[in-house]
Amino acid sequence: YVNDFWEYNPDTITTAFSHPAISDYSFNIFPNPISNDMFLSVSNPLLSFGKQGILTLANVKGKIVLSQSVELLNSEFSVPVAGLKPGIYWCSIHVDGKTIASKKVVIMKTK
Repeated sequence: YVNDFWEYNPDTITTAFSHPAISDYSFNIFPNPISNDMFLSVSNPLLSFGKQGILTLANVKGKIVLSQSVELLNSEFSVPVAGLKPGIYWCSIHVDGKTIASKKVVIMKTK
């Protein structure tokens, strides 16, 4: 349907200036498994708009153990995880209240 400047289509998000769908994000985490710092690379044509996002890390029970604001204009950034318990986690990036990407990460004990 069309409402003012927004047109809803489940496959794309279109505005008066048109931009790609949120699903066009590319999201990589390295290294994986992780022991000290988690490095993330995010890319999407939306980055030219300087979107703010929220990065969350949740344990296997779904409890969010880390949440921080990220400037997606910087397409690569690091997150220290050495203080977290070893285990399997889900790393997610949220933009405008929607989850744009999630990946499983493994945090190992540091030596």
